[in-house]
Amino acid sequence: MLSVELDALSALYLGLSIDELCTIYRTQFPVLRGYEKSDLYDLNGRKVPPTVAKKVTKDLEPDLSPIIDRRWTHPQSGIEYTFEPPFRSFDREEDMRTAYAKFSKMLEEHGEIIEDGE
Repeated sequence: MLSVELDALSALYLGLSIDELCTIYRTQFPVLRGYEKSDLYDLNGRKVPPTVAKKVTKDLEPDLSPIIDRRWTHPQSGIEYTFEPPFRSFDREEDMRTAYAKFSKMLEEHGEIIEDGE
Protein backbone atom coordinates (compact mmCIF):
# COMPACT_ATOMS: atom_id res chain seq x y z
CA MET A 1 0.00 0.00 0.00
CA LEU A 2 2.92 2.33 0.68
CA SER A 3 4.08 1.92 -2.92
CA VAL A 4 0.59 2.78 -4.18
CA GLU A 5 0.41 5.88 -1.99
CA LEU A 6 3.85 7.03 -3.12
CA ASP A 7 2.78 6.59 -6.74
CA ALA A 8 -0.35 8.67 -6.13
CA LEU A 9 1.57 11.41 -4.32
CA SER A 10 4.22 11.49 -7.04
CA ALA A 11 1.56 11.80 -9.72
CA LEU A 12 -0.06 14.70 -7.89
CA TYR A 13 3.30 16.42 -7.45
CA LEU A 14 4.09 15.99 -11.16
CA GLY A 15 0.65 17.16 -12.24
CA LEU A 16 -0.45 13.82 -13.70
CA SER A 17 -4.09 12.81 -13.71
CA ILE A 18 -5.14 9.50 -12.21
CA ASP A 19 -5.89 8.17 -15.69
CA GLU A 20 -2.36 9.05 -16.79
CA LEU A 21 -0.93 7.30 -13.73
CA CYS A 22 -2.97 4.15 -14.47
CA THR A 23 -1.87 4.25 -18.11
CA ILE A 24 1.77 4.40 -17.03
CA TYR A 25 1.22 1.40 -14.75
CA ARG A 26 -0.50 -0.64 -17.48
CA THR A 27 2.01 0.16 -20.21
CA GLN A 28 5.29 0.22 -18.28
CA PHE A 29 4.66 -2.59 -15.79
CA PRO A 30 2.71 -5.32 -17.62
CA VAL A 31 4.54 -8.19 -15.89
CA LEU A 32 3.87 -6.76 -12.41
CA ARG A 33 0.24 -6.18 -13.41
CA GLY A 34 -0.08 -9.81 -14.50
CA TYR A 35 1.31 -11.10 -11.23
CA GLU A 36 -0.90 -8.81 -9.18
CA LYS A 37 -4.00 -10.00 -11.01
CA SER A 38 -3.19 -13.70 -10.48
CA ASP A 39 -1.57 -13.78 -7.02
CA LEU A 40 -3.65 -14.43 -3.92
CA TYR A 41 -2.97 -13.19 -0.40
CA ASP A 42 -4.36 -14.46 2.88
CA LEU A 43 -5.86 -12.63 5.84
CA ASN A 44 -2.35 -11.93 7.22
CA GLY A 45 -1.09 -10.47 3.92
CA ARG A 46 1.04 -13.51 3.07
CA LYS A 47 1.29 -14.53 -0.57
CA VAL A 48 -0.47 -17.85 -1.06
CA PRO A 49 1.71 -20.35 -2.95
CA PRO A 50 0.28 -21.59 -6.27
CA THR A 51 -0.26 -25.13 -4.94
CA VAL A 52 -2.47 -23.84 -2.11
CA ALA A 53 -4.13 -21.22 -4.34
CA LYS A 54 -5.27 -23.95 -6.75
CA LYS A 55 -6.90 -25.88 -3.90
CA VAL A 56 -8.69 -22.92 -2.33
CA THR A 57 -9.95 -21.44 -5.61
CA LYS A 58 -11.56 -24.76 -6.59
CA ASP A 59 -14.00 -24.35 -3.71
CA LEU A 60 -16.98 -22.10 -4.23
CA GLU A 61 -16.52 -20.91 -0.66
CA PRO A 62 -12.76 -20.86 0.09
CA ASP A 63 -13.43 -19.88 3.72
CA LEU A 64 -14.81 -23.35 4.28
CA SER A 65 -11.89 -25.27 2.76
CA PRO A 66 -10.36 -27.86 5.11
CA ILE A 67 -7.34 -26.75 7.09
CA ILE A 68 -5.15 -29.39 5.40
CA ASP A 69 -5.78 -27.73 2.03
CA ARG A 70 -4.46 -24.46 3.42
CA ARG A 71 -1.18 -25.82 4.78
CA TRP A 72 2.12 -25.46 2.98
CA THR A 73 5.68 -26.29 3.98
CA HIS A 74 8.45 -23.96 2.83
CA PRO A 75 10.88 -26.17 0.84
CA GLN A 76 14.11 -24.62 2.16
CA SER A 77 13.27 -23.91 5.81
CA GLY A 78 10.80 -26.72 6.45
CA ILE A 79 8.50 -24.26 8.27
CA GLU A 80 4.83 -25.08 7.86
CA TYR A 81 2.35 -22.28 7.18
CA THR A 82 -1.43 -22.35 7.37
CA PHE A 83 -2.99 -19.67 5.20
CA GLU A 84 -6.04 -17.98 6.64
CA PRO A 85 -9.10 -17.01 4.61
CA PRO A 86 -10.38 -14.83 3.14
CA PHE A 87 -8.07 -15.04 0.16
CA ARG A 88 -7.94 -12.08 -2.18
CA SER A 89 -5.96 -10.49 -4.94
CA PHE A 90 -5.19 -6.80 -5.19
CA ASP A 91 -6.22 -4.29 -7.82
CA ARG A 92 -3.43 -1.71 -7.90
CA GLU A 93 -5.36 0.59 -10.23
CA GLU A 94 -8.33 0.72 -7.88
CA ASP A 95 -5.99 1.28 -4.92
CA MET A 96 -4.17 4.08 -6.79
CA ARG A 97 -7.47 5.75 -7.63
CA THR A 98 -8.50 5.61 -3.96
CA ALA A 99 -5.16 7.01 -2.76
CA TYR A 100 -5.15 9.70 -5.45
CA ALA A 101 -8.65 10.84 -4.47
CA LYS A 102 -7.71 10.85 -0.77
CA PHE A 103 -4.57 12.94 -1.28
CA SER A 104 -6.28 15.27 -3.79
CA LYS A 105 -8.97 15.99 -1.21
CA MET A 106 -6.34 16.60 1.49
CA LEU A 107 -4.51 19.06 -0.75
CA GLU A 108 -7.74 20.91 -1.55
CA GLU A 109 -8.67 21.14 2.13
CA HIS A 110 -5.29 22.53 3.12
CA GLY A 111 -5.12 24.74 0.06
CA GLU A 112 -1.37 24.73 -0.31
CA ILE A 113 1.53 22.64 -1.43
CA ILE A 114 4.82 22.90 0.41
CA GLU A 115 7.53 23.85 -2.09
CA ASP A 116 11.28 24.24 -1.77
CA GLY A 117 11.32 22.94 1.81
CA GLU A 118 9.12 25.75 3.18
